[in-house]
Amino acid sequence: MKLVLFGHIHQEFNHQRNGVHYLGSPATSIQFEPQSSSFFFDPEQPGFRLLNLYPMALEN
Repeated sequence: MKLVLFGHIHQEFNHQRNGVHYLGSPATSIQFEPQSSSFFFDPEQPGFRLLNLYPMALEN
């Protein structure tokens, strides 16, 4: 799988094109209104994206 990670767009983004997954992270502060032709704040709360790149070890 091919994956492109990016941030600093102040909104969550998830898209797939030509077998490549694109993931953008929401901001830990304010969010911007997605797909808006003008600048607007989104009422969504601050967020983050958590990625597990390797299987997590189970604790006994």
